[in-house]
Amino acid sequence: MPVDVLVGCHWGDEGKGRYVDLLSERANIVTRFQGGPNAGHTLVVDGEQTILHMVPSGVLRPNVTNVLGNGVVFSPSQFAEEVSMLAKKGIYLTPNNMKVSDRAHIILQSWIDEDLKGSHEKIGTTGKGIGPTYLHKFRRDGIRVGDLFGRFENKPDGISKAREELSGLLKLLEPFVCDTVSYLNRSLDAGLYVVGEGAQGAGLDVDHGTYPNCTSSSPTAGGFCTGTGIGPKRIRDVYGVVKAYTTRVGEGTFPTELSDEVATFLATRGGEVGATTGRDRRCGWLDLDLTRKAYMINSVTKGCLTKLDVLSGLNEIKVFVHGNYVSFPGWSEDITGVREFGDLPENAQEYVRNIEGVLGVPFAYVSVGAERSAIISR
Repeated sequence: MPVDVLVGCHWGDEGKGRYVDLLSERANIVTRFQGGPNAGHTLVVDGEQTILHMVPSGVLRPNVTNVLGNGVVFSPSQFAEEVSMLAKKGIYLTPNNMKVSDRAHIILQSWIDEDLKGSHEKIGTTGKGIGPTYLHKFRRDGIRVGDLFGRFENKPDGISKAREELSGLLKLLEPFVCDTVSYLNRSLDAGLYVVGEGAQGAGLDVDHGTYPNCTSSSPTAGGFCTGTGIGPKRIRDVYGVVKAYTTRVGEGTFPTELSDEVATFLATRGGEVGATTGRDRRCGWLDLDLTRKAYMINSVTKGCLTKLDVLSGLNEIKVFVHGNYVSFPGWSEDITGVREFGDLPENAQEYVRNIEGVLGVPFAYVSVGAERSAIISR
């Protein structure tokens, strides 16, 4: 069976978690393929909020196996925290429903310290050790999860120190360690449905994003292939997640950024605080030039719009396209209870249709609230 991949089309924080959760209702496996605990995916089910940084967003579905692929940089301590947090919610991770790639690179405390002392403030990263870990990976002196358990022939420098640092977590971690490349491909051969969960967004891609204010990995459909070992011919659909306005955490260019009462309105209504850093997100109008590029480099086949409800109450809504602003009339109605597209206010429908017209790809889903149920299927 093919794979569906879900990616962000801005600078992260598009609301990808809710759509991974939606797709995972019929999925057998959900796999993360890049990034690490610099991601923050927020899920709301029956009023209860769950924020995940390391564990894939399929974890709230009891029949889903969650996989951290080889392209992820792995924090054992963050993973242990989430195992404990989920257990308190009655969700228990076992080797049957959670697997960690033996080829994923470990984030060590010394690399977190290096991150905090280095480019963290200058570039605006999360300070979670992501960049230094990827640096050691590509410098070929990193430490992989499998190294901790002697699964590879080589013994990298620093492995003894790493085992000592993580000694209290090795017993917890070892049962989850797996050759995920073989596992994922065998599962596809057996007809199982796999969803690929991207972290961050295309605007933060190290090659295609706003370098140097970007992440250290490739949060794109291409990154999915290298980060899981699943070949591109397996991919059926690429879901591109677009927020109804644009936000950004940290430093870097932001052409549509606002600093007026509309920015305050969006930030307040949208709860725009970073799930990982706790930093306020910068807010602005929807940047369709940024979004169109993301659609292009990801070959997006289905769109997913989020936070349309946040725009309720604005008299005028703008989008940025071809280097200019285009204005649309707003709407005042509360749309959080709407479940059919035709029941949205006409101005809201026109706003969505115009975005689709520019992007050239229809929205398969439109979310009008944080709850799992607050998604309009089209």
